Amino acid sequence: MMVVACLLMTGVSYSVMANPTASAVAKAAPKSPVIKGKVMNNTFSKVTLKLAYGNNPASFGEAEIDKEGNFTLQSTVTTNDIYVLSFAEKQNFLLVLSPGETIEVVINADNLREIPSVSGSKSMSFAQEVTALLTGSQMLLDSVNHALQTD
Repeated sequence: MMVVACLLMTGVSYSVMANPTASAVAKAAPKSPVIKGKVMNNTFSKVTLKLAYGNNPASFGEAEIDKEGNFTLQSTVTTNDIYVLSFAEKQNFLLVLSPGETIEVVINADNLREIPSVSGSKSMSFAQEVTALLTGSQMLLDSVNHALQTD
């Protein structure tokens, strides 16, 4: 308490990051997310992380997919945004990423809209629930449409 009073009386200000070391800056910087994936029914050899919108061809990470369909993608993402895991032309899996996350996801190569399992991200859990709801609604509409056409 005495040190604080002396600093206030002399007008000295104290800052923890006045002369940051490289390790202090590294600790303060947001950590890029890591995506650990499993691709069921895999036919792909690699996966690339890209923005989900716009014409930006930039990649935010790439990983090889092993024989069992596993991959670990170390990304360079520094901001929350919507991205896609791109497996091939028009073969994308939509996801939301935030710095510091380690996401574990299971993807079905036969249906990239399906999310069999996801953990490590509240946003992706929400996306999984919404996707399941939309898929169920689409199946109901298809069933009604089929019934109307055959009646």
